[in-house]
This record gives sequence, structure tokens and C-alpha cells, in this order.
Amino acid sequence: VIGVAFDLGAGSLTFYKNGSTQGTAVASGISGTVFPYASTYGTDSFAINCGQQPFAYTPPSGFVALNTYNM
Repeated sequence: VIGVAFDLGAGSLTFYKNGSTQGTAVASGISGTVFPYASTYGTDSFAINCGQQPFAYTPPSGFVALNTYNM
């Protein structure tokens, strides 16, 4: 399970694998309009859960699901 913690206010992006941080990919500097994007190769597939279903792992402290209620 790959998790993404995105903080637009701080401009940071951190990735998680099975609930464990893989380090901060970008510490600061992300700004403006952001469009999430994911891609596969060949017959690979995946599902994206932005909080419409329970998360497999607890989100990091201070982060919430991406949905209308939390915006």
C-alpha cells in the first residue's frame, strides 16, 4: 500500500509504503494548482482511495482524507 501525504501549505510531499515513511520527496516549494496523476504499465492496475473507504493504515498526524468535507 502506497500512501501520499501532501501539505500544500508547507509545499511538502512525503510517500509511505505499508504505513512507514519512505522519506520526504519534496520538503518545500510546491505551490499553485496541483493535479494528482497516476499511471500503470501494460496490464498493471491499482485503486486510489482518497478516503471514500477506510484507509489500510492510519494517516500521519495532521493529515485527513481528500474529500469535500475536509476542503
